[in-house]
Amino acid sequence: MVELRRKWGLDPRQPAVAENGCSIFMNGTETPTYNIHEFDRVRISERLRATGAEKLGEFDPVKKHEITLYPKGFIAGKDYTAADIQRIYKFVRRSLEGVPCNIFYTSASGEVLPEGVDKGTGLKFLFRKLGRSPAEALFLGDGQNDLPAARYLLGGGGLVGVPANGHPELKQLASFVSDKEYHEGASDILEHFFTALRKP
Repeated sequence: MVELRRKWGLDPRQPAVAENGCSIFMNGTETPTYNIHEFDRVRISERLRATGAEKLGEFDPVKKHEITLYPKGFIAGKDYTAADIQRIYKFVRRSLEGVPCNIFYTSASGEVLPEGVDKGTGLKFLFRKLGRSPAEALFLGDGQNDLPAARYLLGGGGLVGVPANGHPELKQLASFVSDKEYHEGASDILEHFFTALRKP
């Protein structure tokens, strides 16, 4: 998370939720939002490998709390389809049936998180630490894994923006849905809300 923020030109010391809510960063320190002894990443990863995960996709080598399975070639920049993500998601659900965990899919991956952890729980943890309200926040998301955070923000009076390629349920919840996709959609959402804030 710190290196990504530097790459994007952002201050790495500013608060952030990482790995789909599994940890937060504040003042340069990472704090897990769950009991790390209750989620056996190694055992779960081995189970996925034993059932053929690496024939279907590739694991994120950087994540240290959640397990992320991308389509084959994703890290090298190879194109993928929504059908590739659905195959990974179905595979992960089937392989981990009965294992206590949260399973989501994003626009680029299948995700395995500790049970009871998601972006919503990560945001709650962060706002509690900061002493801030969700009513002060704007959230942008496009995937199934963004639903818990969107629900949390909206329930607390915050705003949610979704690009045109967003998950259908997320679009139904949104305060604003852009008619543009991906990065262009994110820019359009920010422009929409910031324009509204500038109006007298």
